[in-house]
Amino acid sequence: MLNLPAGSRLVDTSLNASWLQESGPDTLVVALPEDRQQLFEVRLELPAQDGAVRIRLPHIEGNVGREGEFALAQPEDGRIALKGTGYRRNLPFRHLPEQLRGQLIGVGSYMHAPKGGELELALTRFDPVEAPEIVLEAVDLYTSFTDTGRALSTLRVLLPPEAGDKLTLAAIPNAEIWSLRVNGKARQLYSQSGKQWVIPLDGHKASLVELAYLHKGAPLGLKGRLELAIPATGLAARRLHLAIGLAERVELVALEGDLVPAQADQWPKLPGLTGTAYHFVHPFYRGEAMMAAVYYKEPLSTERR
Repeated sequence: MLNLPAGSRLVDTSLNASWLQESGPDTLVVALPEDRQQLFEVRLELPAQDGAVRIRLPHIEGNVGREGEFALAQPEDGRIALKGTGYRRNLPFRHLPEQLRGQLIGVGSYMHAPKGGELELALTRFDPVEAPEIVLEAVDLYTSFTDTGRALSTLRVLLPPEAGDKLTLAAIPNAEIWSLRVNGKARQLYSQSGKQWVIPLDGHKASLVELAYLHKGAPLGLKGRLELAIPATGLAARRLHLAIGLAERVELVALEGDLVPAQADQWPKLPGLTGTAYHFVHPFYRGEAMMAAVYYKEPLSTERR
């Protein structure tokens, strides 16, 4: 008869079901064939419990052989500490029968419990630290401003299959959708509660998303400030690349926002970007919504290039 820890539940065993007989609480009667000399496994489950807990090791009633030997397999999200005294610790595996050594690969060493086989354990859980599930190489956003104040922005991002079958973006207020293409094919954009844009992806393969939208501001004057909204994508990337095209009669004076200038020859020519192009980068983009603004002026005739 095998005495089990109080409150435990049998989950699985390598024993044939015909060898198991009905037993009382916390006991298991095993009728082994007389010629049975091989190792067998019994997997037990105890209720989840944080903090200190006492567990009595399984033991065979009437056994005069070795008992009380155990190893602790540490969980990924926590640590099990052995409390109390009387344990023999850090015993090398070579002292165990060869059949048992293969069961404890990766554990490191085994221990021996004090007389009675009772363990006092304390489980400490770790708090998970959030990190992006997917980190893209780049997110591209390019915007062309016209003299009339209208602007066409295109968000371009290459998503791996692991991104799933949909991309959800925070909708930009007062923006008018111009086009949506996924892997070069026109697709339908959907809205959720008017607050989010939902883009169907080719979930079984990588998806190149190109979303173009119009927004209108004041006509360009001799000088001024143009605002640019970068939608929240929820996608982390090594860099956000922002390209701005200004009407040729004006030039960029300054940029407002968490971006740094970049060389134009670092980027391929972007389709749909009109006027004089200016390039900027936001390193280690975490997918949050951002605001940027450009200051421009029309140079005097003596300043013209």
